Amino acid sequence: MKPQLYLSKLAAIVALLLVWTVNVQAQTSVFTYTGGQQTYTVPAGVTSLYVDAIGGGGGYPYWQCGNAVQYAAAGRVQCNLVVTPGQVLYIYVGGAGGSETCSSCTAQTGGFNGGVTGGSCAGASGGGTDIRFTAGTISGLNVSPYTASNRVIVAGGGG
Repeated sequence: MKPQLYLSKLAAIVALLLVWTVNVQAQTSVFTYTGGQQTYTVPAGVTSLYVDAIGGGGGYPYWQCGNAVQYAAAGRVQCNLVVTPGQVLYIYVGGAGGSETCSSCTAQTGGFNGGVTGGSCAGASGGGTDIRFTAGTISGLNVSPYTASNRVIVAGGGG
């Protein structure tokens, strides 16, 4: 009888380990351009995030009109970010800069999150992608929410 009890306890321990292992497996969250702020709450038990951030590309000038891809490549940042479970991160995905139409030679609008309007007959720059912490104390400094001082990762937009 004792071997059966031992096996049932062993089965319960193995089941608990399997459940624990399933719960701590990596997950992927993808944030795409929306033109606004997005949030991410760090799950329980997570203390580090791998981040791959890319800014918005710059638009085409008039002599390149009609192309389907962005003219100026944007910056890219790949890193590990130390976080706290339950922490809220604010994510701003940079928008692409406007591309010049084939005949109008009008100024194009810069991409969301810092892109600059292009001059006449030029494409506009893309906006940067960044991750911001909430207001509070960062490295001993008090920071206000939604300001440049609480940006912890920045991938620049294309020029």
